[in-house]
Amino acid sequence: MKKNNKRDIIIYIFIALTLSLIVYFVSSADILQQKPQIEKYSISKTKIIITASNWTITYISHNTSNITVADLLFECADKNNFTIEKEYYIGYDSYFINAINDFHNGDGNLYWQFYVNGEYANSGCSQCYLTENDIIEWKFEPSSWK
Repeated sequence: MKKNNKRDIIIYIFIALTLSLIVYFVSSADILQQKPQIEKYSISKTKIIITASNWTITYISHNTSNITVADLLFECADKNNFTIEKEYYIGYDSYFINAINDFHNGDGNLYWQFYVNGEYANSGCSQCYLTENDIIEWKFEPSSWK
């Protein structure tokens, strides 16, 4: 009977460890984590101003919903026929803008940075949701984080 008790204890320990590992891996898996739901709302007007050393593009978007700074930039590029070079970073769930209208980050130690209503942005452009009458400014300027 003692051999069976030792065997049973080992089986219970094995099962407990296995279940612990399963719970750990399931709880840390990115694919099972749910993103917060963003409430949809209507925006009748937002404005974007994109400025580099020798040009400025201004665009006003009307009657949109659930728009981010990235969405507004892409819409502006489409309407004004200029290119955007971007990379998506899954860890941040956001795009990083490498170039606008052939002006690339690092050229002349200048980088694309964006502001919302005059305030330097504290999130990625895909994570920054806009509200009514927001003014977005993309500036090609020396980095504020270096």
